[in-house]
Amino acid sequence: MKNYPYSLEKYTGIGTRYRCPNCGDKKSFVRYVDSATGQHIADHVGKCNHESSCGYHLTPKQYFLSNNIGYNHYVPTKKQTKQPEIKPDFIPEEFVRKTQSFKNNFFDFLTQYFSTDAIKEVAKKYLIGSTKSGETVFYQIDINGNTRTGKIIKYDPRTGKRSKKMDWVHSRLMRLSLIKNGFHLKQCLFGEHLLKQYPNMDVALVEGEKNAVCGVLIDPNKLWLAVGSKQELKPDKLLPLKGRNIILYPDTDATEAWEAKANGLQFMGFNIKISKIVSSKATNHQKQKGYDFFDFIIDELIGTASQ
Repeated sequence: MKNYPYSLEKYTGIGTRYRCPNCGDKKSFVRYVDSATGQHIADHVGKCNHESSCGYHLTPKQYFLSNNIGYNHYVPTKKQTKQPEIKPDFIPEEFVRKTQSFKNNFFDFLTQYFSTDAIKEVAKKYLIGSTKSGETVFYQIDINGNTRTGKIIKYDPRTGKRSKKMDWVHSRLMRLSLIKNGFHLKQCLFGEHLLKQYPNMDVALVEGEKNAVCGVLIDPNKLWLAVGSKQELKPDKLLPLKGRNIILYPDTDATEAWEAKANGLQFMGFNIKISKIVSSKATNHQKQKGYDFFDFIIDELIGTASQ
């Protein structure tokens, strides 16, 4: 971006490389500086050069957001003006209500392993919807009860495998001319609307929405939320969780990346730790297949049922 007020410190010798706060390498860490003054933002705000083995990267924006400091607070030049934040648009509540149904392929699959009453309770709690063709609608409802959007996913009722094609509620409604074009989307956590209802529960954070549903069914003593994808474990998305006890349950192919991100989030004040229940118990075959939390639990249930 032109006139960007922060940049990674230029290399002018070994003295401009530091110990990484994540992997501990003495000379692999590059700090962000104020482009006008050359001053460091903070000792842990920067990027590790070991991208594959470490992956630590905390940007000034993430640092300022986590500490409730305006991102443009340290703008060094008058040319930099604070841009007004575009407010997110919301899905009308009527569409959420109309899709509230227990009839979808995902729930049909789950009935092989869990009671119908338990599944219905989770569906009602998370306001999970269904389409007429049996697709599952995982709504993203924020902490204030506003529906940001929803993922529309088709599952195989026998295997539980999802179709590669996925749609968004706001996109489908725009195509049907039921909401305005130019919908401004700002995603939130799946299940975020439950935070106020359960203020004292530990938060179990997973990647996919189906993992969160499975988590509730096997361990209802935690509040299970989902970030949506491996890359969506971001500080600004996790801000509603500040002050809560957070346990991460990464997929087998995301364990190292999420460990690095967890360390960075700890530096930013999040009370967060990572569970290795999947990575420690999964077989080599399961790891090679990139098993997620849902796959692992279903395999466990199948194995138990066959004994």
